[in-house]
This record gives sequence, structure tokens and C-alpha cells, in this order.
Amino acid sequence: RSGRLEIITRDDKTTIVPFRSVVTKTATNWSIAYTARPGGDACESLVIEHITGRPNRYARSNCATGNGADSNAVKSVELLGADLVRPFGRSDFWICDLGLEFLDWPRQRVLSHEIRNSRSCWVLESSTSAPVPGGYARVISWVDVEQVGIIRAEAYETGNTNKPIKEFLVSSLRKVSGQREVESMKMRNLRSGQETELKFDPPKN
Repeated sequence: RSGRLEIITRDDKTTIVPFRSVVTKTATNWSIAYTARPGGDACESLVIEHITGRPNRYARSNCATGNGADSNAVKSVELLGADLVRPFGRSDFWICDLGLEFLDWPRQRVLSHEIRNSRSCWVLESSTSAPVPGGYARVISWVDVEQVGIIRAEAYETGNTNKPIKEFLVSSLRKVSGQREVESMKMRNLRSGQETELKFDPPKN
């Protein structure tokens, strides 16, 4: 899927970053490749591999040539720890956000059931006793009961568990073959006042 990242600063300056994602499935796992082009010849590629029963694997590259997630790439590096709390494509989406890393934390508990955006949701608390420096210690997410997808989340840092530092929300959905598919989603950085909206292009007929 292709689209764009719209990065809006506190003083309403907007930067557009072309974006693309490609999902690959195998018998034992699935992966998603993201590519962003922040400007000029700059190109950043990220591959997240999801393996059942094992931690996610992250690899980042600087694209050399080509167009999209299948670009030639150089300097492929596996990412661990603090590398996961870096922005992707200069946006407010951290690498761990794109991998939904908090869902793999050992502590998961359902707090309540709520109606959010006219959708029936479980309110899930994810927490860790060993947060990455500069990252999240706790995440509250609203999980759509029917679609089993997150429509909103609030992330909290270590030592300040009552005030979120980032806020994620699905801002638009569309129906594709009877299923709801994300059309756009936002990540708000509550510390900097900046936000990024990821907007997917409509499907081609």
C-alpha cells in the first residue's frame, strides 16, 4: 500500500513524506516492509518480521536506488533496544510503534470494556518492568472487539505513568470486501506538540 506521512509541527508547518508498505506471508511468519522518502535522495527502509512465539525482528536500511519497498538497499542493520525508539522517516511514528512492540510485553491485562468511536472495545493495559531508555513503560490501548484491531492508544514513560507522552488514533476507516481497513491514522507527540498523519492512497480499481 502506498501513501504519505504528513508531519505537522507545533507552528503548523507541514512536511509530506512519500510512504509505502508491503506485507509478505509465509507458512511460519509474516513480515512488513516500510519505505519512506523524507526528501531529496534520502530513503529509509524498515523490515519488521513477526514470528509466532518469538520477539519481532527489525532491520533498517538506507535505500540506494529504486522506488518503493523493493528498492535496492545498503547498510542493513538489525535494530535492538534503544534503536526501536527512533523516528521512522523523520515522523512521530517510532520504529517500535510500527511493530506494536508493546503487545509482546509480559504484562497484559484487560481493564474494562468501552464504546469508543461507536465501536465496542476492550481497554488493554500493557506494561513492562524493563522499559527501553527514553521509551514507554505502559501503554493503554482500545482494541476493537469485532475487528481485533487497535483504534486508539496512549503511551506513558517511566516515572510519569499518569500523563501520556504520545497518542495514537485511527482517524479514518473504509470497507474493503466487507472488512474495515485503515485509511489514515495519527500519532501525536504530546511533548513536542508535533503530530504525524499516515494517509494511505485509495485502492486502485
